[in-house]
Amino acid sequence: DMEVAVISRDSVEVFNALTKEKVSKEVQTVPWSVEDAEKGGYPHFMIKEIMEQRYTITRVLGQDDRIRRASELVEEADKVFLVAAGTSYHACLAASYWLAESGVNARPVLASEFPYISSLVDESSLIIAVSQSGETADVLESVRMAKKRGSKVLGVVNVVGSSLMRMSDSFLTINAGPEICVLATKSYTSQLAILYLLARNLAGMLEEAKEEVKRSEKVVSGMLEDEILMNQIKRIAKDFSKSEHIFLIGRGISYATALEGALKIKEVSYIHAEGFAGGELKHGTLALIEDGVPCVAIVPEDETKDQILGNAMEIKSRGGHIIGLSLEEHEVFDELIKVPQDNLSPIVMIVPLQLLAYYLALERGCNVDQPRNLAKSVTVL
Repeated sequence: DMEVAVISRDSVEVFNALTKEKVSKEVQTVPWSVEDAEKGGYPHFMIKEIMEQRYTITRVLGQDDRIRRASELVEEADKVFLVAAGTSYHACLAASYWLAESGVNARPVLASEFPYISSLVDESSLIIAVSQSGETADVLESVRMAKKRGSKVLGVVNVVGSSLMRMSDSFLTINAGPEICVLATKSYTSQLAILYLLARNLAGMLEEAKEEVKRSEKVVSGMLEDEILMNQIKRIAKDFSKSEHIFLIGRGISYATALEGALKIKEVSYIHAEGFAGGELKHGTLALIEDGVPCVAIVPEDETKDQILGNAMEIKSRGGHIIGLSLEEHEVFDELIKVPQDNLSPIVMIVPLQLLAYYLALERGCNVDQPRNLAKSVTVL
């Protein structure tokens, strides 16, 4: 922006670097404490931030006016694009299903691929740009391109005052607090929560959605405080820590969960993990199944249940070892990670997968908070 800040003990002054004229800036307070950026007795930031989901999810609440303004932008747009990278893209993919239920056709697009479809964007478009840091280079470049074509921009960020927040016509914050580990965990569930509130507000059901978010946080809290569940996930991680491959399958909105779970596993444990839409197995993926290969089946209590169980049976009949994420036992499962029923299944179902990734990494001696070759915020194209 060609601006320079002069910081003293009592003030901050901003000047244009070219004209040397003083620039007026709105002061914004970031409600983070020093303790938020410390491990707080945990061995790693990753497990600390996973555990913080016991209370971070509901921090998205209290933005009713912003949500209504964001909804107006969606309703005014002829075309809606959800633009993000990595974990944030998976949140966008999940949100596209919720928005569809509210009658909104929103297209999720990887930020790095957005330039190649940007010709579709015009003055009647809305870009919903999602980034934890608000500094992701691909996302910011996509926003610049969209704004040049006259599009409105709705930013969804964690970092207050970030570039994305300042570039947006309107914004929503997830308020998850500092996320130090390279892997996104608590920011993902908070992104899901705020995007769910937006989608349900478009259907005139904001108040009901707020209660659902509160219930989901209680479910997540119960899971994270369940020692039996924790010990089971540790054992599964130990059993499969030497696996070369781990596959995850889901249908509908759980496809996004499969992709995010696979991303968590591969980026921290370095095991090759892939998430698939269950219905795509027969179109080539079944060729990858060998005896003993661990496969996670994401089985929420929704309309996808029977079909995803059928997909799991296809894998099992070819030698795959089925780990079910489900409310109840099924004959196809070799083992069950019991997950309570919840309307916000993407929030609830991802937590055991975050834990599995963490404990796999520990078993394999990996650098949990700073995996090789990765950075927290990708600021180069």
